[in-house]
Amino acid sequence: MRVIEACSNPSRPVRRLLDMVKAWSDTPADVTPQPVAYQTQRQLRPDEVATAVARFEAGASMQQIADQLDVHRTTILKRLQSLGITTRFSKLEPDEVKAAAELYGDGWTLDKIAKKYHVAASTVRDYLLAAGMEMRPRGRQNFPYAEKIDTT
Repeated sequence: MRVIEACSNPSRPVRRLLDMVKAWSDTPADVTPQPVAYQTQRQLRPDEVATAVARFEAGASMQQIADQLDVHRTTILKRLQSLGITTRFSKLEPDEVKAAAELYGDGWTLDKIAKKYHVAASTVRDYLLAAGMEMRPRGRQNFPYAEKIDTT
């Protein structure tokens, strides 16, 4: 009995679906696949490398140089590093790691140290862990003003 009811009195979604079926053609439409856009890989010419080095040493950012040469910023980064050029903000030097460890020991947060050296907080954390520093627990429990308040 329920099958007959379902077919004779379809619900609103079923009615909409049946209406859509009526509008469909019996032959499938001619569907042509869309062409796939592939990324163009190209190497920098020697004059472009010289331009990138000169602009980088003049203070331009990786993104600015990449936009000018119409390549990805990591292309510029890898090319400069392959030439032995120390890129800005890419890592901490050994003396900076020692100074960062002292600052962390003095109570500085990883974020504050990261801003000082223009790197990510996770970078500072990685370098400090590699240097043998023990990380403080997260949160503000180590701050002198964060004493527990008795709420009883």
